[in-house]
Amino acid sequence: MTNQTKPRVTSLAPQFLVDEITTFDNALTSPWRVVKRYQHSADMREAHRESVCAENNNHLKIGGDDFMLGADGRLMPVRKGQAPPDLQHFDQTRR
Repeated sequence: MTNQTKPRVTSLAPQFLVDEITTFDNALTSPWRVVKRYQHSADMREAHRESVCAENNNHLKIGGDDFMLGADGRLMPVRKGQAPPDLQHFDQTRR
């Protein structure tokens, strides 16, 4: 079988939706499957969360600030003039 993704969306009731995604990939030992369930809410302000597991994600959030992890493994700022994170809770090693 060639590499492919098959989504299947079903409605259990007017307020429920099920999204089943199956990935067939020759690099995997078996098909990978994930099922997401959604329920309709009358509250238009309700937040909808998305869960993504991205491989090799080099973005970090420390103390509410965004940083990047460089190719050398060191922390990098994402904005010009960005202050370094507060490291008071980490052991400092001398070089």
